[in-house]
Amino acid sequence: MAQLQYQIGDLIHNQYRVEDSRSGGMGCVYIVWDEATGKRFALKTIRADRQQDEMLQRFHREARVWVNLGHHPNLVEAHALLLSPDAQVESEEINPGTTVSPQRKRDILKLQQSDAPPLILLEYVDGPNVQELLKIVGSVSPRQSLLWMIQTAEGMQHVHHCRFPDGQVGTIHRDLKPANILLSRQNIPKITDFGLAKMFDQLSTTTNKTMGTIAYSSPEQLRDAKHVDVRSDIFSFGAMFYEVVTGKKAFFGDNIADVLQAIGHRDPDWSLLPESLRGVFRRCLEKSPQLRFENFEEVLIALRELTISPSSSEVTCDGCGFISVGIIDCPICGDEREPAEENVSAAGKPVNEGDSSSFCRHCGSQNQFDNSYCNHCGSRMQVADEAINQ
Repeated sequence: MAQLQYQIGDLIHNQYRVEDSRSGGMGCVYIVWDEATGKRFALKTIRADRQQDEMLQRFHREARVWVNLGHHPNLVEAHALLLSPDAQVESEEINPGTTVSPQRKRDILKLQQSDAPPLILLEYVDGPNVQELLKIVGSVSPRQSLLWMIQTAEGMQHVHHCRFPDGQVGTIHRDLKPANILLSRQNIPKITDFGLAKMFDQLSTTTNKTMGTIAYSSPEQLRDAKHVDVRSDIFSFGAMFYEVVTGKKAFFGDNIADVLQAIGHRDPDWSLLPESLRGVFRRCLEKSPQLRFENFEEVLIALRELTISPSSSEVTCDGCGFISVGIIDCPICGDEREPAEENVSAAGKPVNEGDSSSFCRHCGSQNQFDNSYCNHCGSRMQVADEAINQ
């Protein structure tokens, strides 16, 4: 059981009331209510049981990188670093090119000599992440996926070009995956966990969680995660959105060795993609970095040239604009839409509500009950392992 420093109802810094908490492999996120401003935020920190010196130093450094990324509509914004009341702090000079208010400049604090982990004060995003969404809808319509791809690429363009106070230009995300794209109730994708993936370079080969992250990694990242460039993020971007569009992982297998083999030597099934999108995905998912798009500027040029005609079965949510195919309630904002005529699987067979069969609805193959993805075709199973990719 993860060790949590704060419990529901606790008041942090005499200002932030804890409403909820979530714990991952290395970090904790507290959903808090700011009693001073009447706004909701997220506070992220490193887990109490993982606060070794090296991990703390990395967290301090990467947290400051996140704060200095500043504002962009497709990033989860880090407003400030908050330290324990007894920590020694001083004001930190903010990059002149970063758009921040005078109050934010005063709020951004730098840790001096303290072992206390900082709390990162984050924008609260009130919708699901893309991984959670895919568990509900299976896949996303090509037109909606294209809109998200453009917005996410714009966010990554900012991440790769932001200039930091120490002179560094940009940072590599290294962990783009569906769980790290949050969706606001206005249907805006926001990238989260900037730079913090650098803390997780060492890969365990024993857990489904690791397998989920590996499935979006570039071949060069798997060889040497410390020396990748922006083209590695482009590969992960392609692998992530291939799954969004098709409902299937681009690279899958019965075990980690199979997934690694697929990433390094096998192509995804291009026939599952709409023909208009195949060229962009092929370029993003080239095995050699030299053959991929050079940067997200090139990705955006290619994406903006695409046109996808709406299908007759598409439904657009009046509340947030989410484009789906026959979904009754909008999974983004909750607005009700007209139901589809029949609830059918991708294979054209009716889906029974509450069915917990281990047979894949797409290819009909039998799998173990705890599999999130079919071992044979890579499709999402109806019964998903909630731990995968968290």
